[in-house]
Amino acid sequence: MAVKESDDYIEREGKYHCKSCPLARGTVDWRKHCQTASHKRNYERHISLRLARPAAARDRERAQSVDYRDPVDDSGNTRAEEEAEDEAHANRVWDAIEGVGVLNENDGSPVNPWSIEDDLDRMEALNALRETDPPGGRAHGVNWVEIINRASSGQATDSVETAQQQEVPIIRTDKRSNRVNKSMWFPFKSKLDLVASLIIGHTRSLLSMAIYTKIRAVLTGCDVKLPAWATVQTSRDRINKLLGCEILPHKSVFDTPCFSLGARHILQQELSNPLVTRHLEFYPEWCEGVNVNKFSQSTKWLADLAPEHRPQMCEVRGKHYYIYEPVQLISNDVVIPIFFFNYKSSLHAKCFKLKHEHINSHNNHIKITIPSDLKFDHPELSIIPVAQFKLIYSSIRLGNGKLLWEECGRKIYVTNGGPEGGFVIPNPWRGRAQERIIRNVPIILYADDTSGNVSKQFNKHISFYFTLAGLPPHISNQEYNCHFLSTSNLASACELSEQIVKELNEMATVGFGAYDQSISQPVWVNTIVLCFLADSPMHAEITNTPNPGTSLNPCRMCKLSVRQKRFKETKTFIGQFIHRSTGGVKVRWSNCQWFFTDFG
Repeated sequence: MAVKESDDYIEREGKYHCKSCPLARGTVDWRKHCQTASHKRNYERHISLRLARPAAARDRERAQSVDYRDPVDDSGNTRAEEEAEDEAHANRVWDAIEGVGVLNENDGSPVNPWSIEDDLDRMEALNALRETDPPGGRAHGVNWVEIINRASSGQATDSVETAQQQEVPIIRTDKRSNRVNKSMWFPFKSKLDLVASLIIGHTRSLLSMAIYTKIRAVLTGCDVKLPAWATVQTSRDRINKLLGCEILPHKSVFDTPCFSLGARHILQQELSNPLVTRHLEFYPEWCEGVNVNKFSQSTKWLADLAPEHRPQMCEVRGKHYYIYEPVQLISNDVVIPIFFFNYKSSLHAKCFKLKHEHINSHNNHIKITIPSDLKFDHPELSIIPVAQFKLIYSSIRLGNGKLLWEECGRKIYVTNGGPEGGFVIPNPWRGRAQERIIRNVPIILYADDTSGNVSKQFNKHISFYFTLAGLPPHISNQEYNCHFLSTSNLASACELSEQIVKELNEMATVGFGAYDQSISQPVWVNTIVLCFLADSPMHAEITNTPNPGTSLNPCRMCKLSVRQKRFKETKTFIGQFIHRSTGGVKVRWSNCQWFFTDFG
């Protein structure tokens, strides 16, 4: 196809390639392209440089025709030479940019009426409308947090005129698209936006608004126009939303403003991180008390959790087996899994084997009864590798061909001489998971008060962090595996924990969806706080009890107590403190009742 060329464009294969726009990729509608704001700016710049070339040439000829003079004596000619050199350098740069634009043209692409310039113009107009539109206007709804930030800072965002001088960002509107962003500063709006964000800093190297305003004023004298403070904060909020990281506001019962990060989102990111999932364990490990060196070997995770908070299921040959659901083994025995755990590098289950005495007839149905309070070390529980599981509850049939779970009334009764309770079939977590694997991801919550000065008396900040209990110590102790949740120098520990506990309770009772990179599929996650780490004063503040070091009733869970402080040094008290008898056997003490507890 013939190539037509004019002073303003090159026509090739039905497309007009603008000479004024260095990154033009071709348009089928030349008139519409000429009406865009970006073309008008580039065209004015191109015309100004074109007119400056003859003047620069005349200045060079005039400079060559005159004799050499001392620059101190004739500063006018020296200034003219410098301006001529600058203009010549600008011309060479512009020509190079035009050459790059021509080289980047995709000649082999088919004719497409879609034009990226049109989309960029619409995005630019929308961004300008959002920046100029007052809060509550047409462009966006009322954002009270932004109004408060602007009012407190005393700074407004940059005007539309200043924003137009910056580079137009290319915004990814379709998150499913795999197209590479053409802006080299993405996700920042421009180079100056990135520079301003770096100057303000992050976390422990933050710059105050007053100092940043002073630096911005100084750089303005050097023709460097940095964005305003509020503009940078708006840009950071946009990037946080792009990454899915959102700061959750909350007001305590004392009207103290509190802010925290979402623990749910942090766990979702961790499960999708291959550097974490390769070390993460989702089941406790039974090591028989030998070589205990990580939280996954703790007795609490293994045996002391409530049935609804334990690891709920395992997958064997594509089938999902849940606790407190009948399971038929390869040997045709029917068992009920109670605990799932790792033992000798393979997944096992402690199961209760159903016998004839556990099944009774009741109103033309059968009634399955198992003992209540089945502890991990219960003598009637047997260790069975999950590889021996064969059929799930919905596939087990009786001798008459009827389904077991329908004949038993879809319930397993538990009794131990007292009021009867039971577990429904199927497990409620099966419905929440919706045929997805359930990942049990307990966390270790930590809180402490830190101070930014040597005296440790002023400017105290109470901070909450957490780590994953399933990680080994040499991995969880790394700084990037210690996740920040919240901090404040105004709110107390209980005020901060109110917002965190609410989210953790929902994660423990309902769960949430995530993507597990280790198996490359979506999963359902249930999370509990395996333990809360803090020093004695922080524990006392969280539980609203006296400091255990001076209390005669130091334990907040059991009835550990002494009559006088000097008895706390005896072997009897120490044995009761670690729940051991005089012979070293583990002893379970009864829990204390709140209304009958003396915290003196």
